[in-house]
Amino acid sequence: RPGEVIAVPNGKRGGLGVIVSSRDGKPTVLTQDRRFFRLAARDFPDPPAVLTRIPLPRSGSARSSRYRRDVAAKLVSLRVRPPKAAKHRADPKVEREAAKLEERATAHPCHDCPERGKHERWAKRVDERMASLSSIRRRIRVRTETLARQFDRVLGVLRDLGYVEGWDVTEKGRSLSRIYGEGDILVAEALSRGLFDHLEPAEVAALLSSVVYEGRERVPLSGDMPTPTTKDRYELLQRTWRTIRRTEDEHQVQLCRELEAGFASPIFHWANGRPLDEVLAETEMAPGDFVRNCKQLLDLLRQVEEVARPEVAVLFGRARSAVLRGVVAYTGL
Repeated sequence: RPGEVIAVPNGKRGGLGVIVSSRDGKPTVLTQDRRFFRLAARDFPDPPAVLTRIPLPRSGSARSSRYRRDVAAKLVSLRVRPPKAAKHRADPKVEREAAKLEERATAHPCHDCPERGKHERWAKRVDERMASLSSIRRRIRVRTETLARQFDRVLGVLRDLGYVEGWDVTEKGRSLSRIYGEGDILVAEALSRGLFDHLEPAEVAALLSSVVYEGRERVPLSGDMPTPTTKDRYELLQRTWRTIRRTEDEHQVQLCRELEAGFASPIFHWANGRPLDEVLAETEMAPGDFVRNCKQLLDLLRQVEEVARPEVAVLFGRARSAVLRGVVAYTGL
């Protein structure tokens, strides 16, 4: 315990030392020459005995030179001698076994090799390298098995949703392979179910924004869809997301994050041509955040435009053009 004086084992650090702290069963001791270090059980040939106890300063730590000076002065003034090391009697049975092993080593053909010491050092290095290689292989195996399990789970989700049949990619799967992001499966499912058909360009932008938007404002945006049509389609999109989530839960994996509609109304008004100051005044969103969200939406609109059916691709192209204007287009130059 702190304040107890013990005999530090022999060696360069031998002598009297006082415990200044203890953590995880390893005490930190301060010696008479003002050095401090941690000790462990392996440092003691015998269990240490408490020789006496001294008061420690109420403030400061062993890292303070003044603290070390004051404590070391108290240690030097003690009239305590370290106990003599106990003499251990050798076990006759152990001695006999050791003698037999020495005889076997002497009789071995390698004992008379003139470079035996060199060979022993190289053999030790080989053993160390083999142990290190075994540890690396074990870590690789654990990580590989983890990746394999994750791959099987993702493959199960794709198979249940019709993106993969056996080891073949379906038409839906080829479309999905060209969409990137956390909501890629949800967007592909929405396309296959026609959730974006017959919408206005601004409505497409509003509905798709719920897939990429992630609110960072102190006061969350309302999350209301701007038109009755987008409200109905957003409900269908939510049902699609819940279907995907149930499939993911069955395979113990999570690929698609939840929808967030906080950016739907601002992007709808922006795509319909309203000035930036009016859009920001209604939402109290920072201009930088608005442009950043527009950039993320534009990237997803472009991806969907490349994989959608021709008539739907035209709609996504018009939505992208409606968003890519003013300050949003300027920051892309």
